[in-house]
Amino acid sequence: MNVPRRQRDRRPGVQSGGGATARSKDKVSAADARILARLDNALHRLWRYGRNIMLAWCKADSAISILLVPNYLPAEMLSGGNAGEPAAIERGRAVQDLIDGRKQIAPRRMRALASLLGVTPHRIPLNAAFRSPRLGAVEEIVRRYSVSRFDDRAVVLFDIVGFSLGDPLAQLTQLNSLAYSINVAHERLRLRVTNVDIARTTTGDGYYVWNRHSGVAANINLYHLMHLVLADNAIARAKSRPGIVPLLKTAYHIGSHYEFFQAEALRPTRYSYIVGDVTIQIARLMDRALAGQVVVGEFNVTMPEAENSDARVRMDSATFIDRLQKSLGVVQGMVLSGERVTSIKCYLTGPRERDGGYGVTRYQLADKHGLKHAAYNAKINIFRESGPPIFLGLQEIELGAQGWGREDHAPPFPHGCSALPPMRQADDR
Repeated sequence: MNVPRRQRDRRPGVQSGGGATARSKDKVSAADARILARLDNALHRLWRYGRNIMLAWCKADSAISILLVPNYLPAEMLSGGNAGEPAAIERGRAVQDLIDGRKQIAPRRMRALASLLGVTPHRIPLNAAFRSPRLGAVEEIVRRYSVSRFDDRAVVLFDIVGFSLGDPLAQLTQLNSLAYSINVAHERLRLRVTNVDIARTTTGDGYYVWNRHSGVAANINLYHLMHLVLADNAIARAKSRPGIVPLLKTAYHIGSHYEFFQAEALRPTRYSYIVGDVTIQIARLMDRALAGQVVVGEFNVTMPEAENSDARVRMDSATFIDRLQKSLGVVQGMVLSGERVTSIKCYLTGPRERDGGYGVTRYQLADKHGLKHAAYNAKINIFRESGPPIFLGLQEIELGAQGWGREDHAPPFPHGCSALPPMRQADDR
């Protein structure tokens, strides 16, 4: 086997600690750290190698009460096996609320839920010095032994084109290159925004990537992360020999999914998996995506304006892309491969309208099961001070040969995000 010469990677390095998250900014004292470690050990014993999951917790005096059930019980209660029975309906709703929301609840609700579910809370005594400002750290630990569902968080899938055709060393090299692009993008983004806590899990030939924060801004930040990953990848491909840096196809979607934490050395870690409707749908879109394409799934979801906010807003795919135009300043001014970004254009492609604007084409893609999934084709154009512009995604004209079925198009965007990049008028929708 011919081993290619080592290529110098000219991308900027990531400082140590790049994996630090916004949530870790709250410093934990040495005393609290010992108490949290004691809590973690107690939860590990109750967890019993995954037999039990933690549904909820509450703090009372110098103790923590934990509501735990066998791992199969939530599925049984939510399956509707006793549909129509008021008590069963009430139990199902209670379990769903716990899976959907924060794990910390009030002591009174803990007692009511324990009675409703027919279980006894477990009491974990803690040092009297434990103070309430550290309850956020308790929530994070309890979540590692639990399961959570989200209806309004975004997910990105990066897929390496032709991955299975490479030899194992080439596959490893390309996965490492993609992982590095994600790390660099995360580091750049977290220096400019606060609600970014990026997680990822491999698919074998790529990565699912998501933001553990929720809300409009968090989902927009994940879209910006996608910009940066693809830009870093494109720059690296232009400077490297073929086969070193992968060619990607990418899909972005918002929808329902569960998050659970993987175990290592018989203990849950901070690394998690996601599974649900959105991962299924995004994988189906990826099956039909073309090399170099950026696909946005069709969604219409209600999400909080900000994390832990009661104010909620409904957004569909086109409205979401329109909304993120207001935050493109997050990317502007960043330095990519030694050149500062002066402007960025991102839009969903579509036909020119009579008024000179552009609509948005909605595609219907049939998967291997014959089911149809609606999606949009996305473009991102990044302009720099001196370097050549970076064009990401495919034009509409490039999609027809692959059987992408156009269904209809939405009205033009109201805030001008469908305007053509001034430096490339031929880059139509």
